[in-house]
Amino acid sequence: MESFAHFEVGDLPGRFNQGRASPGTDGYIAAKKKAGYPSCVLRLQHAGVFLPVHLLQFRPRLHGNLVTTRAHNGSDCTCLVDREDPARLLCQALEKAEVWKERDNVLLLRGIEWDEAELQQWPQIWICGPSPAEIGSSLKILSPWLEKQYMKVKRPPYPEFPRRK
Repeated sequence: MESFAHFEVGDLPGRFNQGRASPGTDGYIAAKKKAGYPSCVLRLQHAGVFLPVHLLQFRPRLHGNLVTTRAHNGSDCTCLVDREDPARLLCQALEKAEVWKERDNVLLLRGIEWDEAELQQWPQIWICGPSPAEIGSSLKILSPWLEKQYMKVKRPPYPEFPRRK
């Protein structure tokens, strides 16, 4: 089983420096593949709200390479890209990304995520591990905390409307 390297808070996996290679060239693609950090990723939030494990179990685990670049504003941007085609994003990028926690080969990356139209943004946390099994083990540990966070914002069900007679 693949193991993650040790990351300190502030370090990010898959640091990519394009150097002199122009985007789209063979050299650029090869360098991005080489920098990519193989990972399985699960997004823990929806529009900034933490989801409990019973909802997360139905969300897809995305398999790809984590690639971190320096954004134009100087912050770090982490993307999950296809392992064979690093130009293909598997989900929206995590801007202002940072390693929040690390435990037992699993990273929690936090940052800002935009919607597909780049009209709205919200906080997002990715749980990243070498395999879905390791993410599952970490979710068991996080489950009470995730449930508590979810219940802080969960509204009660819709009220019963009076029936017409």
